[in-house]
Amino acid sequence: MEGIKIETSQENSRSSNWYLLREGHHTGPFTQRDLLRQIEKDEIKSQDRVWKQGLENWIQISDLNNFNPTPPSIPIVKEKDQVPRAEEIKEAAVVPEPKNSAFKYTLLLIPFIIIGFIYYYLTIPPKRYLPFARLEKSQVQRLNNLIQDEKFKGELTLSQDAKELWLATGIQGPYRVELVLNSVDGEILNSRKIRITSRATLDQNWARFHIFNLEYGTKIAPGKYSYGLIARPLGPKEKLDKFWKKFRKEPLSNEGFKLTGEILFTKDKPAELAVKLADFKKKILAKKLVPFEEKLEKWKAFLSVLTKVDTLYQDTLRAIKRGKSINLFENKYNRFLGSMLRSLVLETREVYKVKGAGLEDYKKLHLFGRHIGEMVSDMVVKTKKYKVLGPAPKGRLSRYFMKKAKGFKERAEKEIGLLVDKIKSFEQF
Repeated sequence: MEGIKIETSQENSRSSNWYLLREGHHTGPFTQRDLLRQIEKDEIKSQDRVWKQGLENWIQISDLNNFNPTPPSIPIVKEKDQVPRAEEIKEAAVVPEPKNSAFKYTLLLIPFIIIGFIYYYLTIPPKRYLPFARLEKSQVQRLNNLIQDEKFKGELTLSQDAKELWLATGIQGPYRVELVLNSVDGEILNSRKIRITSRATLDQNWARFHIFNLEYGTKIAPGKYSYGLIARPLGPKEKLDKFWKKFRKEPLSNEGFKLTGEILFTKDKPAELAVKLADFKKKILAKKLVPFEEKLEKWKAFLSVLTKVDTLYQDTLRAIKRGKSINLFENKYNRFLGSMLRSLVLETREVYKVKGAGLEDYKKLHLFGRHIGEMVSDMVVKTKKYKVLGPAPKGRLSRYFMKKAKGFKERAEKEIGLLVDKIKSFEQF
C-alpha cells in the first residue's frame, strides 16, 4: 500500500496536534517528533492508528510517510563519474604538480637588488651640485664655482629669509657637521649674549642648517655672529673603522675639517642693519644711563641745599650780635631749605631700604643728607651758647662751620665727578 504523504512544516512538526489510538484508547496530543521517538523505541507499533485535524478517519502509522520515511534511491553512477580505483589514485599521487619557477627566481633576486641599491647609494660618489634654496642667483653661481675646487674649505651663507644657513665646501661628504654661533658684543639687536647650536649632514658638497637650538638668550636677534663648525666623517667605511677602534679600545682618529668666521644673521642689508644698531644702542644707552642720571641729580640737589645752608648761616652770623638771634637762621632754614632736605633724605631712604635698588649708592646719599641736617642742628646749638657774639666768637664759629661745609662740598663734588665720567664713558662706548 502506497503511503499517504502529509505536508508538514518545521512549525507543524513542533506543534502538538497528533492523537494516538492504541488498544481501544486514544492519547494525545503529541508532536510529530514525540511520535517518531516512540516509534524508534518500539513503544508504538506500525498497526497503531493516529489522527490529526484535517484527516477523516484514524490511519495506521505504517500508511503515513511522515512516520515511515523511505531511504533515497541509490544513484546510478555514470562512467565518467566513477570513483577511481586505488591503483589509479596511487599513480596520480606520484605525478608532481606544476611549479611557478619564474616567480620563485624573482623572489630570490629581490635581496640582491636591494643590496645593490644600498651599495650604490653608500659608495658611488654623487654628482656635484648645490641645491641652495632662497638664495640670490649670484650667490648660487659663485658658490657653484667655488665647490669645484677640492681645496675650497667652505663658506657659510644665510638664506634671504634668514631662516636657514647653508655650508658650501669643495670637500665631498658624507660628514656630520656641528655648528656653534656666538653673538658679537655690540653688533646685535640685543643687550644679552646669544649662543646658537645646530647640526646638519654634509653631502654633495653642501649642508643645510635649519633647526637651531638656543643655549643662551631667548630668541635669535639680528646682527653679527662669530661661528665655528666641526665636520666629522659619516660614511660606512668610517663608521666601521670607528666601531672597530672602539671594540679594540684604540684611540679614535680626528679626521675631518674645521671652519671659523663671522656672518650677519639678518635679512637686512648691512647699511640697514647699521642704522638699526645705532638706534638700538641709543635706546640701550639711555636705559643704562637712567640710574646714573638719577643719582647725579640727587647729589646735585644735596650740594645745592648744602651751599644755601652755608651761605644762609654765614650771612646770619655776620648780622646778629646775640646767640639767641640765630633763631632767624633757623626760621629761614625751616621755611625754605628744611622741607627740601627732608624730602631728599626720605626719597633716598625709600630707594635703598624699600626697593633695594642701588643699595650702597643710595645709602651713601641718604647718610649724606642726614649729615647736612645734623650740621644745621649743630649750627643752631653752638651759636646759642654765646650770649654776646663778638668778633672772636663769630670768627671761631664761621671758620668751624665753613670748614665742615667745605668737607661736605668736596665729597659731593667728588661723587658728582665720578658719575659724570661714568656717563661720558657710556656715551663714548
